[in-house]
Amino acid sequence: MTEDGEGSLSDSSRKRTYSNAFLVKPNSRTRAVEDLKSALPYCFDERGSFVSSCEKLKVHLRAQTAAIADRQEHLEVLQSLGFIPCMRSHELKRFTEFHCPICDCQNIGSGFGRTETWLEFYEVIGILLGLDDKSDETAIALLRIVRRYLYHYRPPPVRGNYSLDAVYTWIESKIKAGTREHRLIASRIVPLFIFDIESSRHIFNLLSFPDGNSSQLTESYVLAWAEIAKISEGEDLNVALIKLVSFLISDNEFYCALAYHELKSVAYARNVTPLQLLIPFMETISGFVFRPFRQAKAHILCSLLGVSLKELAEMAQEYILPYLVLERRKADVTEIAQIMQMPTSELCFSNLHLILATLFSQTSKDPLTEFRAHLADFSKKLAKLNYTKFVQVNSLIIAVEVLKMYSDSDDSKPAENVPAFRIVRMLADADAQSISSSSDNSNLDSFISKNILGIICHLSDILYKRPYWPDKRRYLRGMAAVIRLAGHHAVTAKPQICSSLQATISDENLQDVVISAWMNMLKYFHQDEGEKLLVLTLSVMFNNWNDFTERAKKCAVKLLEYILGTYRSRLRKMRVTELPVSIYVSQQLRPILRQFSELLLPCSDSATVLRDLSSRCQHENLAVVHEALLELRSTLLRKESPLQTLSPDLFSEVISTVIHDLTGVCHRFSGKYPRIATVAVECIGLVGSVGSTRISISDLPQDVVFVHNFDRESESIKLISLLLEKFLVPAFQSSTDTKSQLFLAFAMQQLLKICSFDAKALHSSKRLGLQSQTWSKFSEAAKVTLTPFLSSRYELGNRHGLDADADLSGFPLFRSATNHRDWVQNFAHSILSQAAILWRALNQDRITNTENMFYIFSKIIHHQDIRIAEFLLPFAYQFLLCNGSEAEAGAIQNELFVVLAAEPGENYAIKEDIRLSYQTVFSILDYCSRWLRARRRLNTQVSGEELSRSKRSTTIVAPDIVLGEDEFTKKIENMYRCIQVDTVATRALDSHSYARALFYYEQALREKKRTGEDIDPIYRKLQHIYSRLDDADAVQGISALLLSSSDLDQQLLEHESTGQWHLALDCYEVGLQTQPTAKVEMNLGLLKCLRELNNNGALLGRLESCVQDLEDQTAYGADLGVEASWMSSNWAALQKWVGKSRSNSFDCSVGKALLCVQEGDLIGLYKVLSQCRTNIASEIALSGVPAPKQSHEFLFKLHVLSDMEKILLWSINSQKDYSALTSHMSFRQNNFVGSYREKRYLLTLRQTISNLVRESFPKDEALAILLEKAKMARKAQKFDEAYSYVLRACSDFDSPLALIEHAQLQWNKGEQRQALSKLEGVLQPRTTPAEMSETNTASSSLADGLTVISTSGTNSVVRAKALLRYAKWFDRSNQGNWSVVLYKYKMVIAECSTLESGHYHHGRYCIKILDNQKVRDPKQQSAQYTSGHYHRLACRSYCKALKFGVKYVYQTLPKLLTLWLDFADEEARRRGDESQTRDRRSVLDNAKTLKVMTSAVQEVFSVLPRYVFFPVLSQILSRIRTVDSSALSILAKTLIEIGVTYPSQSWWQILTLEKSGNHRIERGAAISRELRVACDKKSPELSRSLVAAARLMDTMNVLCHEKPSKQEPRKLDINAIGGVDFAKLLPSELIVPVQANMTITWPSKFRCVPDDEHVAFAHKVTIADISPEVEVMSSLQMPKKVKMVGSDGRQYYLLCKPMDDLRKDARLMEFNNMINMLLAKDIESSKRGLGIMTYAVTVLRPDSGIIEWVENTRTLRDIIRRGYESKKIKINHGKLRDMLAEPNREKTFVDKILPMFPPVLYEWFIENYPVPTSWFDARTAFARTTAVMSIVGYILGLGDRHCDNILCHEDTGRALHVDFSCLFEKGLDLEVPECVPFRLTQNIVDALGPYGYDGPFRKCCEITLKILRENEEVLLPFLETFIHDPLVEWSSRKKSSSRALSSRNLAPSTPEEALERMKKRFRGSTADDSFPLSIDAQVDGLLKQATDVKNLSAMYIGWVAMW
Repeated sequence: MTEDGEGSLSDSSRKRTYSNAFLVKPNSRTRAVEDLKSALPYCFDERGSFVSSCEKLKVHLRAQTAAIADRQEHLEVLQSLGFIPCMRSHELKRFTEFHCPICDCQNIGSGFGRTETWLEFYEVIGILLGLDDKSDETAIALLRIVRRYLYHYRPPPVRGNYSLDAVYTWIESKIKAGTREHRLIASRIVPLFIFDIESSRHIFNLLSFPDGNSSQLTESYVLAWAEIAKISEGEDLNVALIKLVSFLISDNEFYCALAYHELKSVAYARNVTPLQLLIPFMETISGFVFRPFRQAKAHILCSLLGVSLKELAEMAQEYILPYLVLERRKADVTEIAQIMQMPTSELCFSNLHLILATLFSQTSKDPLTEFRAHLADFSKKLAKLNYTKFVQVNSLIIAVEVLKMYSDSDDSKPAENVPAFRIVRMLADADAQSISSSSDNSNLDSFISKNILGIICHLSDILYKRPYWPDKRRYLRGMAAVIRLAGHHAVTAKPQICSSLQATISDENLQDVVISAWMNMLKYFHQDEGEKLLVLTLSVMFNNWNDFTERAKKCAVKLLEYILGTYRSRLRKMRVTELPVSIYVSQQLRPILRQFSELLLPCSDSATVLRDLSSRCQHENLAVVHEALLELRSTLLRKESPLQTLSPDLFSEVISTVIHDLTGVCHRFSGKYPRIATVAVECIGLVGSVGSTRISISDLPQDVVFVHNFDRESESIKLISLLLEKFLVPAFQSSTDTKSQLFLAFAMQQLLKICSFDAKALHSSKRLGLQSQTWSKFSEAAKVTLTPFLSSRYELGNRHGLDADADLSGFPLFRSATNHRDWVQNFAHSILSQAAILWRALNQDRITNTENMFYIFSKIIHHQDIRIAEFLLPFAYQFLLCNGSEAEAGAIQNELFVVLAAEPGENYAIKEDIRLSYQTVFSILDYCSRWLRARRRLNTQVSGEELSRSKRSTTIVAPDIVLGEDEFTKKIENMYRCIQVDTVATRALDSHSYARALFYYEQALREKKRTGEDIDPIYRKLQHIYSRLDDADAVQGISALLLSSSDLDQQLLEHESTGQWHLALDCYEVGLQTQPTAKVEMNLGLLKCLRELNNNGALLGRLESCVQDLEDQTAYGADLGVEASWMSSNWAALQKWVGKSRSNSFDCSVGKALLCVQEGDLIGLYKVLSQCRTNIASEIALSGVPAPKQSHEFLFKLHVLSDMEKILLWSINSQKDYSALTSHMSFRQNNFVGSYREKRYLLTLRQTISNLVRESFPKDEALAILLEKAKMARKAQKFDEAYSYVLRACSDFDSPLALIEHAQLQWNKGEQRQALSKLEGVLQPRTTPAEMSETNTASSSLADGLTVISTSGTNSVVRAKALLRYAKWFDRSNQGNWSVVLYKYKMVIAECSTLESGHYHHGRYCIKILDNQKVRDPKQQSAQYTSGHYHRLACRSYCKALKFGVKYVYQTLPKLLTLWLDFADEEARRRGDESQTRDRRSVLDNAKTLKVMTSAVQEVFSVLPRYVFFPVLSQILSRIRTVDSSALSILAKTLIEIGVTYPSQSWWQILTLEKSGNHRIERGAAISRELRVACDKKSPELSRSLVAAARLMDTMNVLCHEKPSKQEPRKLDINAIGGVDFAKLLPSELIVPVQANMTITWPSKFRCVPDDEHVAFAHKVTIADISPEVEVMSSLQMPKKVKMVGSDGRQYYLLCKPMDDLRKDARLMEFNNMINMLLAKDIESSKRGLGIMTYAVTVLRPDSGIIEWVENTRTLRDIIRRGYESKKIKINHGKLRDMLAEPNREKTFVDKILPMFPPVLYEWFIENYPVPTSWFDARTAFARTTAVMSIVGYILGLGDRHCDNILCHEDTGRALHVDFSCLFEKGLDLEVPECVPFRLTQNIVDALGPYGYDGPFRKCCEITLKILRENEEVLLPFLETFIHDPLVEWSSRKKSSSRALSSRNLAPSTPEEALERMKKRFRGSTADDSFPLSIDAQVDGLLKQATDVKNLSAMYIGWVAMW
């Protein structure tokens, strides 16, 4: 072959000519680089490097004379110049001679592509043409230069005038008038000028008309067309091949031979056979041979294609036969039939639908007659055919072909003007004669709309089956035409249309047609349907933009412009984050995207941005998801990520939502589209492990049980509706496989028919019945998809009935399965097929296969998402097990046993497959267990008569055996009897399903306890499982139960779970000596301890010595070695251990990535990170619903990869912003939720990378990391590690920050004197006052030599914080008197006056002084106290603290109000008390102090944003009684401003002032009047809303007290209440009073301005309507359950409660919310997720209010009562009361009563949470919330905790307490006094777990009490409102009570007394004569008191202590 890839003809001379056209002459010398440099000195610089600028070269060439002195030298220069384009494009390689892979490639079609123009060199070529000496050698050399240039670069655009292009003109002249050699070379060059539509059109015109039909030109043109065919695609390729085929069949033998050769050359260049090359264009090519039929030419084509004549005819028949019939070429048709060896009639009939479509497309007065006449010419059989019936049967197929032809002709022509459509419409009707004269065009519309689904499906099927793009292109145009013709009727086929278009848009030859069809949807659909397509449309366009051709891009731009014009109004209502328009930077798209951005609403709220993007990730369509992920990734990578600006209150909620949606993407796309899943996990990594987030994927309802075995229609409908909603509809919408989509369509159609869904009935106004109710529950998206299938007519091609292999004879299938997917699908298919046979038998063969839901299920198992099989398998398994024969039950049971018996093995892939199979078996067992319990409940339901009798009975029924058995339950029980609990639990451990293993072992534990067997082994297994679950509290709880807790294994578990790694290391060392058989486990444990202790050097050394002993765990040991190597920067060791570790392990990937960083291999780094993310995505997808620990592991790994990538990307960025990097990394580090080791891992990784790319980082980076690690280790109590980091920082860096951290470490270790000395040494030069110079200020020599911290900028804040630390330490260590300590705090403020914490702590110390002085005797009180000096200081400091931040707002603002108002009231009291004698100076001082305080408060209140006052709004309202006029004025003004700024949230409380009692009515009324005036000033509409809101609140109060009629005691109609008209008051400006609407969102950056634009309330849902139907509850007070409709359209339920003072409930909710905030801040508490469930309480009057109804809750009484009822255990209170009246009450309680009521609460958790993970989470949540509320209730003196006042949330298991009427130890005053601190009865203790209250419950109690003690000063102000707004019962007691304040046996009678008692409980003072108890001792005493039999047996019988 030649340089240009020419082939050869038979003529040898021609062969030589073609071959030599581009060859270097034999006498040319091989060019060396030195020769090029000498020949072209202007193309190289002084160093010999190539320069791309041609300016010097152009100047040199222009200076040349026309005459060339040395021709040979000139030719050599020209030859050298030809290599310049190759050199610039980096394609030139040097072997023995210069070789360009592009220019010198024998296959021109290989790798050919040009993207840019090199205009300078093109100008050089133009100059060279001016130096042409007209010789052949020069011309050939110049042609080669042009050719090499055009192989690498595009010619410059000429804008239609090619005569201006000197190079092109010269080439054109050579092809027309040059020598033959010139023409041949030029013919190969001309096609290279094609680069766009315009250039191709010009070149085609040039080559289409040879001048004078010259044979020489024709030869050149054939070669040119061949060259075009080699480099072209699409229509250009089609044109070129048609030209070549036309030459192939010409009568000129030379042209024929030349074309034959060139066609073969083209096929070779394109790496295909001639047949593969031409067959896509057979429709156009076949016409040359068969119209008319020329057999000789056909043989030539057959020879070229390598096929027989018969095969050629078979390929061409569908294209040529219709036209041969149309042209009545009977002879040709007959000859073709003979060639195909079939009768003419059969040939015509097989293509009849094509013939009909073609004939109908012709204009004719009587088309039917003419049609028959045409066919009669060919066959008599065809003439007799009933064409009307044929067309009716095949109308859709014919219509599709007509559409294709219609689109080919003129798709702008109205359809009614197209003859073919008129005929199709006529023939499709029943009576052709009666319709034939009709001209009503509505018939055509009716035909298309009625058959649109079938037409589109047929088109989709063709597009799926047709392999060649020309055919697809025509049918796509047909699809575009039918969309236009059908208009809005085509909406029913929208999913199929979108699927087909997306499946074909990747083909460059189809893109423009696809976009045109897509535009038709937007044009001809109704506006609202088009709007629904906007997100998908933009996503598809942008997702494929980079792959679009230029033609397609122009079409896409037109589509986008059309959207901007047509949907402008809709776009103005959408947020910018709702559409994918913010991440593209393409030059062509920028103007369009700018227009979109201008129309769309901006979105700056971080939560909304993340929610919108996350919501789009949940879309069914792949393109939408991909674009959303790309945009989310771009958003998270911004300099200021939305995560950093996200409000702390919304942080966890938003993060959880994003993580959940992203993991859902992994689950959906990991297998089929790993690229999508990889982007998803990359986004998860960017979010990071920055919240207590758990990966969750499955959102299927876990409580679905079909207890009636589908005997009831409702169960079948429910199962089908779930399958449709959750699986089939999303699969149908997201599918791009048209074949799969067609089958899903059939399945959905049949399932809807089985459910008896009827289109007319479902859409009628009278929709009743099960079907209508079920249909209404479908989502809107599902309804849109399913509606067409209500009337569709799909048919299943295979009608062979039920599967022949459904006899289960091949079981067990697991042994022969190749992988998990195959096994699950085969298993499900076999069971469903057998269930289908059984279902038909049960229905007595009255149903057909397509009416059998199990049969339909069996048909959708294969080739679909595996989740469908996994979803259906449990239901089908249980159905077959219960209803099948013994043989069938045995076969399917044995399948499960075989799976459980399979060992996981060592191979990773096999291990994962088996683990997934275990999970499938677990899901089956879970469902069967749920079904069994539900079935038993069904069978044991007590009738009304029996229940009535049981209530009248006076006997107590002892526990009985579980009743309710039937034949079905027995079969399930038999299966469970055959399953060994140990086996299931072991497999659960193997599959890392620790919660499941725990579940089964606990069941075994209960059984062993019942039988009296040894339970120690079970306890050990439970302890091991808890250690895997990272539940150290449970491990310690189990340890307390073990009889022998001193053995080595036990100690190891305890030490590891509690983080005592030094002790664990010692144990492993002992174990290596004493347990030689456990050498592997001991060595691995020892290595793990060394890793935890950060002793990497010792770990590597130990690993070297024990690697041989690790046996099969060597790879795991190598992973540890990898981590230790890079952490210690031992790169040689890293290289070694990477080679020995598991290639797919995370540690290995990190090691490889760091090696790539060390070597500077960025490409390798990218590959490693990408592959690692893909692996993690697969693991997430395979994990199903992972356990919390596994979830965190995934998040942590992705967090690590994201950090690594972020740091490296920053290091290579040319514009480095170190502050942005540190801000980003600090945010992630500070918000990271994980263990200390993981935090250390992240910091060490950052340190390692910064060391590898040290030149990119400032010197401060290493110091910052060391100090951060030291700080982190110090907080984790890892003092040895912290000291090592501090020591290194001090030795390596001369920074005072290191000394400050050292001082902090010393302080934490208890070395207070040394810490103060160290810190004082750092601060001494600037901070020690002169008067304190004599104090001991000795410091280290290093500190003496330090430069002081600068006071400018950020360093001033650092210095101030250091001073503050010193002041706090000085205070806590009691180093000086008050004045000295105050001076220390003043120095902080002097250093940085804007530091909030400085002012706060200064004020806090003043409060400390005040508290100390307050309890002293008045004679001992200092003058500064009595004069108000400290009051003034504290007030000023707190006011300034409020100005500079909200970090301490909950501590500062309540205390400020109390301090100021108490002082004002006290001063007023003193002025009014004439009995007190005060000196004039004291009076003046106090008056001055009050004035200063009032002024300071007034100043700060005037500038604070109004939302800041909401935490103290109730406190302000309670203090409105103040007697100080100035204070009253400030409070009133503040309330009015709050009411005007936040009317919806504040009016509920402010407007109740005038209704709150005699003592506040007058002032409340005055404030309400002023509020109305202020509202009227702002807006008259606001004033009217205020009046309406007040009336609505009055009306709600009336509703609270309204009593129902005797006829309907449980119902109330608000419209029937006299004087009430809700309709006039609604909608209201008031918010719906629920917790979500009242929660404040605090800003991340505080601005102290009144008109701050911060959105303080993220949720604002106002009252839109109130339902007239009210439910009256059955309790004595008859509260009403009201349904409100919010402005968001959702329904909210509230409880209107009369005759109860809800102020205490409201304050307690505020108190609990404060506690929740404190719990969230504490590390130990947040790690456990401690908190209290709260709800909104709105007070209307002192005796009425509204309580938020918490959905999905059940009282403890209801849960336990039902548990006992299922066991036939009844309670008789009278009998129990008599038993407890016996002399030995405690013994009777223990021996007789408790055994009658065995614990049943644990069973509720099992039944309500069937999935073990949710069961474990719910039980843990119950234990923790119960513990928190127990301690909080104890502190508050909360009593009356009977089972109706404790609820369980059915979704989460959390405990919820209600009814706080028995507060502040009121239980002591009850008739039967309460003597327990909280409820901890046997049911609760048993439900906590096997450890009872000694596990998490005790620990959570201790943590809660610790936090309450530490924050006493924060919490008490929230309860002080009771002093100033006393409860009703306290107000009445004050008048009648004469009890002593110190009474301990009765409840407090005053709020002051109640607060004093609470303070004692806070501090652990249990008696007046005892010291305060430690936290542990106090909790232990409370637990014993709560469970003491003496106390429990003494409780009121209605409290039900035995429950």
